[in-house]
Amino acid sequence: MNWSIDTAFFFSFALIQLFGVFGLIASRLGEKCGRHSLGQGTFFAAMFVVASSIIVALLVGSGGWAISGTTLSLMVIGATLDCGRWQAVRPCQ
Repeated sequence: MNWSIDTAFFFSFALIQLFGVFGLIASRLGEKCGRHSLGQGTFFAAMFVVASSIIVALLVGSGGWAISGTTLSLMVIGATLDCGRWQAVRPCQ
């Protein structure tokens, strides 16, 4: 395989997207395992890296910003979606 700038951008963006998904999983597992601060720290670091990759892709003129934007959107939805607590809510007394 002949390495070029485009190939390096592709693999770096792929690793950034994987880090974003890892941050989301770490934040969700941190809630269940009792390690809120570690999960949240990993999530916010991943969110910063993914958001920075959007800015870099826009400055370079690459189309990779759309993939990073999708990952960022999925991270936000995954972090705020809370389906498990609907059954645990008690009625007001």
